[in-house]
Amino acid sequence: MDGQALAVYDDMAKQLRECDAKLRALLGQLGQAKVDLGKAPRAGSKSRAAFDTRQTLVNWAGVGLTRSNGLGLATVLKTLSEIGG
Repeated sequence: MDGQALAVYDDMAKQLRECDAKLRALLGQLGQAKVDLGKAPRAGSKSRAAFDTRQTLVNWAGVGLTRSNGLGLATVLKTLSEIGG
């Protein structure tokens, strides 16, 4: 990659991190129930971020919607956002 492409990539990665942080903060305000999903993946694991998001959504909805076949994080997040919680 040339320097300009690398700068664009770095800027996009920074914006995604900022967006993820804001989303986590907003979702954290919605959690009402405390549902145990079991042991979290170790810190630094690729699946840790998805687990943390799943836990927040479960706390918001009160049930583990992502455990249903065909319902992923994006689908559950969009559905809960549309109908409110």
